[in-house]
Amino acid sequence: MLTLRPISINISPIRFLKSGLVELVEEQLALFQIEAKYLEFEITESSSLSSDKQVLSTLKQLGELGIKIVIDDFGTGYASLNYLRSQN
Repeated sequence: MLTLRPISINISPIRFLKSGLVELVEEQLALFQIEAKYLEFEITESSSLSSDKQVLSTLKQLGELGIKIVIDDFGTGYASLNYLRSQN
């Protein structure tokens, strides 16, 4: 039996600042009949956008859809374990 694995997609941190990302993702999931649990969005840690309210809102909404958010290059930039814990 074939085991499905998540697909990781790099998303530009700037894309999180533009409206409509969540709606676009929802449309594409429905169009291609993909369960959100099979997607991982990678956002580069070196981005300073982690404190932007729009970005945090978008990340939360994507997570609520079931998409995993992965921090690319963790440990090299702005993210810290304490900051990540505070975003739960």
